Amino acid sequence: MQAKIVIADKVFRTKEKVIIHLKKAGKGIVILSRRNAKEPMKYDKHHYKARHLIENFFAN
Repeated sequence: MQAKIVIADKVFRTKEKVIIHLKKAGKGIVILSRRNAKEPMKYDKHHYKARHLIENFFAN
């Protein structure tokens, strides 16, 4: 994987194996935590706002 930052939907926040693998690979992780999360993950709001642009690119 050549990406420096991985932007994902909230559903991936529950996939701890995915997060651990990305951290070991040195990737930046931008995943919004669920509202009821006991330990909310910090994320870059600027990168997260761009997520919909990426989704729209692949949807068309």
